[in-house]
Amino acid sequence: MKLTRPQRLELAQKRLISNLTSHVVANARTLEQKISDGGPYGQRIDPHVLTEARNQLATDGRIVSTQPDNVPWYHLNDADPAMLASRLEAQLKVYRPL
Repeated sequence: MKLTRPQRLELAQKRLISNLTSHVVANARTLEQKISDGGPYGQRIDPHVLTEARNQLATDGRIVSTQPDNVPWYHLNDADPAMLASRLEAQLKVYRPL
């Protein structure tokens, strides 16, 4: 079944929230890999739709962006601050040397 654009945007938002719930914090490339490149058949979202959905969630205040090292990292607005700091630091330790 082919999804309409509003349905794809809704699915993209749902997948973004799901991934950020699991990972706590992620950069745009990680989200794209999880949602556009991977995922169950019929639930992959094209990057341009994913970006639109992410921007809408950010406008609505559901997703927050932080920019350590001038790279945007995204998390849910209600993420646990201690868990967020811990996960971000762990990922930055890997990301920075790259």
